[in-house]
Amino acid sequence: MKNYFTDFTETRIRTDEETGEVLSQTTITAEQRRARRANYEKKLQKDMDNEEVKQIRKRYGIFVWLLYNTNQVLDWGIKDEDIAKLIFISTYMNYDNRLMASSDIVMNAKSMQQLLKVSDRTFERFIKSITDAKILVIDNKDCYCLNEEMFLRGKLENKDYDHSVSIMKLYANGIRKLYQNAKIYDHRLLAYLFRAIPFVNINYNMLCHNPQQTVLKLIKPMLFSEFCEKIGYSKENERRLKNKLKKLRIDDTPVFNFVENDDGRFCYINPYVYYGGSQHSKVMVLGEFEKK
Repeated sequence: MKNYFTDFTETRIRTDEETGEVLSQTTITAEQRRARRANYEKKLQKDMDNEEVKQIRKRYGIFVWLLYNTNQVLDWGIKDEDIAKLIFISTYMNYDNRLMASSDIVMNAKSMQQLLKVSDRTFERFIKSITDAKILVIDNKDCYCLNEEMFLRGKLENKDYDHSVSIMKLYANGIRKLYQNAKIYDHRLLAYLFRAIPFVNINYNMLCHNPQQTVLKLIKPMLFSEFCEKIGYSKENERRLKNKLKKLRIDDTPVFNFVENDDGRFCYINPYVYYGGSQHSKVMVLGEFEKK
């Protein structure tokens, strides 16, 4: 999988707004991008060991790593409603990528269906869908496992994964609450929340055109209409989708927040659901998920 952040050379040109004169031109190579990515991952791992992050773990619960391509639509060859089910069951994965009904009992078809709260027909179709897409596999002990090229658990430095892809922490507490409180017909709505991931900034959890940019003032916000266009959602129904997403709540806290100020219009996602960085409190304030 190719990733915009690491695999392409970018030329940045700064011009005079009045005359159009080129003031400076900077080229960032793929090698430089990979070096930046390596430094980012090292910093992220270090941040995860400090006291503040220990408190975050206590509040947000366990998490699973999602591997994906930045700025590319999340498309695994399965239906939208199946994306929501897949992300939900991924939070029950152990360090061997096996799905677990409890800490010491592996998940079987019956326990998975009970968790998903779906009919026999829907469950059979879901299992076939993610199996055909090679997302769900059966290991040598007949256990359900998720594809390690998409989901991982534990420290990344101990895992063999493609470092050219981007990473996002999927928090079990938030995702489970969202899914368990949703109606069957809301699963497609939850899918839009997860399909937004490739366009979410790693530091500030907002929809944008440059998700790997770590400097707030350099981030280029993405309009919600642009996001709809990216995922193939009708722009004519943009307002309807926006209003539905605004109603998503976790413990009376919004999941999506649309903030407008002097700097522009921003769409933030609550880091209680997923987040790629380590500044949770800053995102909570900027996204107006709690009082400043």
